[in-house]
Amino acid sequence: MASAADTRNRRLSLLATIGVCVLAVAHAWTWRACGPLDDDAILYRYGANLAHGLGLVFNPGERVEGFTAPPLVFFHAGVEGLGLDHVAASRVLGIGSVVAAVLLLSAAWRTVLPRSIVPWPALFVAAAPAVAVHAIAGLGTTLAMALVAAWLLGEVRRACEERAPRFSDFALGFAGLLRPELQLLAVVAAARLVLRREGRRAATTLAAPGVWLAFRLAWFGEWLPNTYHAKKLPLLEDLARGSAYFLHSAQDLLLPLVLVIAGVAWLTRNPPPLARWLSGAAIVASAGAVFVGGDHMPFSRLLVPGLPVFAFALFLHVLRSTGGLVAASSGIAVLAIGLVQFGQGERAERAASFDQLERRWQAVGAVLRERVPPGTLVATEAIGFVGYESRLPLLDMLGLVEPVIAHGAPHLEAEMKGHTKYDADHVLAREPGLILLGNGLLDADGRVPVFVSQRDLASHPRFAAEYEQAVIEVPGTYPLVYWKRRGN
Repeated sequence: MASAADTRNRRLSLLATIGVCVLAVAHAWTWRACGPLDDDAILYRYGANLAHGLGLVFNPGERVEGFTAPPLVFFHAGVEGLGLDHVAASRVLGIGSVVAAVLLLSAAWRTVLPRSIVPWPALFVAAAPAVAVHAIAGLGTTLAMALVAAWLLGEVRRACEERAPRFSDFALGFAGLLRPELQLLAVVAAARLVLRREGRRAATTLAAPGVWLAFRLAWFGEWLPNTYHAKKLPLLEDLARGSAYFLHSAQDLLLPLVLVIAGVAWLTRNPPPLARWLSGAAIVASAGAVFVGGDHMPFSRLLVPGLPVFAFALFLHVLRSTGGLVAASSGIAVLAIGLVQFGQGERAERAASFDQLERRWQAVGAVLRERVPPGTLVATEAIGFVGYESRLPLLDMLGLVEPVIAHGAPHLEAEMKGHTKYDADHVLAREPGLILLGNGLLDADGRVPVFVSQRDLASHPRFAAEYEQAVIEVPGTYPLVYWKRRGN
């Protein structure tokens, strides 16, 4: 029979968890002016085409896997079929996923420390600006994080000889369908299970990626998605960029650097098996982000899904290092949470970026849909909201949904990850009816910016001979300066 003290402790723990959930929702909502990001709209267009019977395509008739989160394509197909707003649905999914991660992390923490009132790893996740930003940014980042938290809960409960959720092994593999770099952790986890003669669990972990691979081969006829080819650089170049990305992430998450140090300490000081495994898993999750070469999006997107493992392993290490002293470990936890709050100062900058880019591209896409003849091929690098709003066929000049460009040689002078594949000759050979240099933007002086990836096109003799400048008024923003094919 539970004592009065135990009952009081459980009530306080429940209230603390509810408070952390409220904090997570409120924190994410303060970033609502910063998203969703343009790439999220690529999923909207794939989902809309699927819902309208055109198949899993970006451009009708072209089977190209130009997305990295297959489950979200089907999610947005449902959103389209129900006639709901994609932006609102993306935000609800993102914020709801953070709440799910908080609940799962809280359950895992109290499995290890039943008398703990504050679920420190969950509080860290709820308070991290990077998590709040990506709850609004879309792209399934926080959903992947929640799935990793579900897997973590299963690992913790099994280590404590308690019943684990049946879906925990499956959740890790499914998370890899939302963030490809997590597939490295899924493979390592499955290999560990095989070595422990738990083949059924290993098969469960790899079930979702295996099913999608079979579908990919049947529908797209490829072993790897087109996004892999569009973004992949020579191995040493990716490792160099990925390492720089990892080091830079210390400003957003603090955890990766500290976690590696803590992980090494766990591995060399004969820690308990659970602590050793979680520290190793955190290092593997970081290695996945390094291997793919990092990312150009803000707030360390590729490391956010692994944050439940990072935070849990770190706070276990804190407890162990302080000998379980509540005051000392709580003080260190508060310090860690405080150190990641510097990102709060970027809220205005990120909101301004959203207004200048995503809102502009929404308006441009809408005006192109009204003013440009249906079927006109539009060449641009900003394919998200322009593509979703315009419904016109697009030629992606960075290759994300264009296999010829994606399989070309990379241009390493382009610093932004995912913007290193471009081919002016191929773009002009496709004879687009309309080209958006500068992605439909104007700089502070009212001129069209020509990015590194567009210089070859802008200086190409055929471009000058075959295209002429034109202007369209865009309601609510400045005019669109573009180039149309002569005679069109």
